[in-house]
Amino acid sequence: MESKPNKKAKYPRKVKGTVKQIQSGDSIIITKKNKNGNTVDHTFYLASIMAPKVGTPQRDEEPYAYDAKKWLMEKVAGVKAEFLVEYEINGRECGTLFIKDKNVNVEIAKTGFVKIHEKKKEGMQSSKFYPEIAKAVEEAKKGLGMYNEGADHGKHIRQLVYSNTPEFDAEAVLKKSIDVGKPFKAYVEYVFSQNAVNVYVETLSVVTRVAFNHIYTPGQERAKCVEAKELIEKMILNRVVGVTFQRLDDHGNLVGRIHHKNGDIDYELVKRGLSKVLIPQEDGYDKAHYKKLKDAQDIAQINQVGLWKSLKEEESKKKTKSYDPKKKNFEAKVVEIHSGDSLTVLPEGGEERRIFLASIKAPTIARNDSSDHEPWAWESKEFMRRQAIGKKVKVEMEFQREIEIKKGDLQGSKRIMEFATIFIGKKNLSVEILQ
Repeated sequence: MESKPNKKAKYPRKVKGTVKQIQSGDSIIITKKNKNGNTVDHTFYLASIMAPKVGTPQRDEEPYAYDAKKWLMEKVAGVKAEFLVEYEINGRECGTLFIKDKNVNVEIAKTGFVKIHEKKKEGMQSSKFYPEIAKAVEEAKKGLGMYNEGADHGKHIRQLVYSNTPEFDAEAVLKKSIDVGKPFKAYVEYVFSQNAVNVYVETLSVVTRVAFNHIYTPGQERAKCVEAKELIEKMILNRVVGVTFQRLDDHGNLVGRIHHKNGDIDYELVKRGLSKVLIPQEDGYDKAHYKKLKDAQDIAQINQVGLWKSLKEEESKKKTKSYDPKKKNFEAKVVEIHSGDSLTVLPEGGEERRIFLASIKAPTIARNDSSDHEPWAWESKEFMRRQAIGKKVKVEMEFQREIEIKKGDLQGSKRIMEFATIFIGKKNLSVEILQ
């Protein structure tokens, strides 16, 4: 929630928080917790500084506008800061940004990417650091940025295509991403929601929305949506990221994955119970990454955090302790094949469950996609895939076995293996694979 300037506020005053977002070369948003523990956003403007206007779908960009914004993003995004609010003009609170002991107003004035807001009349409000800013601008006028008379200033105007305009070609962007085969360098411009962000891809000169692949936070979970959005903003807003476009959704919008040095954003969302894992919608998806997300969801469910906190006690026991005999037999759709004796099914009106075939043991598939499989492991898995994937089956539960997980993020926790006989029509899947 963004705060409005308080007409009764006294100037000067100090606001301490974290720089959440850079709106332009002279405008920032600082976020902090109030006394009730709620997050409050404050929009501030750098006093005595005028940055060129950043482009939008409705407005052309001015030279050096993005240079100024990019300079601020790389210097202060996500950083603890102190803002000295000095005065207010037309509802805008203006002042000086400090990162530790550095005066950011003065530092950006040295770059040549901004102008000084000159005093045109006596008594005009300005920063108490106006003399230092003026001195920095005079130094920049010796040939830096917009003051470099020999530079081609047109090269400092981005010619962008936006995803919400007719000129944007999502299929071409997706094809380019697939052809390149590695993440594009990008900046996260805006966190649209708990499920999608807007990114600026430098090499493609596009600003596009990209939804997170394989995960989703239900819109009706309003508190979790807010929490998820805040986590995304904290981790990647205005940061340099890698973006991989992986598919188009049913409406032709780009879906993909964001890579960042601070961590795997979709993994963090799922592990905290702020997002749920979806069934893959495309062929050739990253199976190792998808398994990582499923493991994260297991962690969230076992710890009952976030979206899983409201699980009823009996539902939790069903996942981690005991099987409900009333639901011994059920119908489901096969959504994933793990091996020749293990598959994941989606019951009607229920959640995904991993099932092992009773009375048979298939050769072991090696982890991490190595070639060190047991003999016939791949063939048995492929047979299972051809027989069952995507089909409606009848599951007759036989027994359970509790094991202790010895590796990975779930090490030390207990896992229940569920064993069953599975029928496709009248065919017993275990018998079919033995034949």
